[in-house]
Amino acid sequence: MKHLKFILLILVLTLSSAFHKDLNEYGKWLKFHHITDESFAPFGKEQSFTFQWKPFELKNAEQTLFNKLYYYNSDSSQFLDLYSYNIQLHSDAKGHITSSMGDPDSKIQLIQSKTKQATTLLFLGTIEYVETAIWRTDKQVEFFGFTIENEKYIPTYWKFDFDKMIFKVCKSTKEFKDKPSSYFKEVILEELN
Repeated sequence: MKHLKFILLILVLTLSSAFHKDLNEYGKWLKFHHITDESFAPFGKEQSFTFQWKPFELKNAEQTLFNKLYYYNSDSSQFLDLYSYNIQLHSDAKGHITSSMGDPDSKIQLIQSKTKQATTLLFLGTIEYVETAIWRTDKQVEFFGFTIENEKYIPTYWKFDFDKMIFKVCKSTKEFKDKPSSYFKEVILEELN
């Protein structure tokens, strides 16, 4: 009987780690912060937006460092830059990448791969920040992060629809009293290295 329990325990642990590998970026973010999808509800009204294309301002040398952190759509014709505005990356002689904070604000951009034309989707002040993103389709993208209200961290996501040119915000009913661990540092950078 003890032998059977041990085998079942190993099986459960193996399957749970296998499921984590199959999660999309949103699922990994939810799991990392111990949040459920069901805890989110729309916040405020849908808002319209427009594309205002301008040259992508990141220098080619910096783009090389950030290239592995871009979120590409299915045919790689567009990508999302979540980090270059407010995070500085450093690479050592062995290629190990570390980060440090830059600007306290953050700018989330959509960039055309061929023309390097960019448009800002979100410009967030110090009370909001994005940790990761996912393309749902080539015309729908979602960003996941936090809003700080009354000294509490509220899981938040921003959902953009490029066909309808609208976005909406959803917030979780779960709140964090202390600043949550950094998904960027503990998951994204770790996967990169």
